[in-house]
Amino acid sequence: MKEAFKKRVNQQLDSSSQLCKILIVDDEYVNIYALKIMLSRLNYVCDVANNGEEGLEKYKTFQPIIIFMDIEMPIMNGITATKLIRSYCQANQIEQPIIIASTAYTDAGTKAICNEAGMDHFLQKPIHSNEVIEILQTISN
Repeated sequence: MKEAFKKRVNQQLDSSSQLCKILIVDDEYVNIYALKIMLSRLNYVCDVANNGEEGLEKYKTFQPIIIFMDIEMPIMNGITATKLIRSYCQANQIEQPIIIASTAYTDAGTKAICNEAGMDHFLQKPIHSNEVIEILQTISN
């Protein structure tokens, strides 16, 4: 991660003024709601998308620094959406967001696919607040 981008992440993650924008991409309302509540309690601004295609479009307008990306969704899955976000950033010379896979699948094959797609971290569902905090702390270090 480039130092300037890491500094921006750290400033936003350390801020209590809700500067760090996070995008939640998931097709299950319960997952979105739970994660949004966790993040809002930590003073983060969140936007949501219900599938990968919507997530890609929201990324382009919202420009979040962190994306929680479900793997299996209708219309466009999280793997494809991640690859397209990475390509979009590269083509437009935009700093890459941190993409966190969020899935119930924990096998090595799924983790490898997520890694190959360009996902930075892996979060197992059901999501617990202590795991979210741990990942956000890892990102800021």
